[in-house]
Amino acid sequence: MLRYIAVNGRTGESMGSIPIQRWKLLMAALTIGTFTEPAVIAALIGMN
Repeated sequence: MLRYIAVNGRTGESMGSIPIQRWKLLMAALTIGTFTEPAVIAALIGMN
């Protein structure tokens, strides 16, 4: 199954033009989230 996703980095507008498989999208989201969430939490704790 294909999903079409494209996001304009300047305006945040999304449009359908890049084919991507759902499992690849899920794996990318999980991988990015695994590294991003602890960094954000640590930054928020460090601000207090």
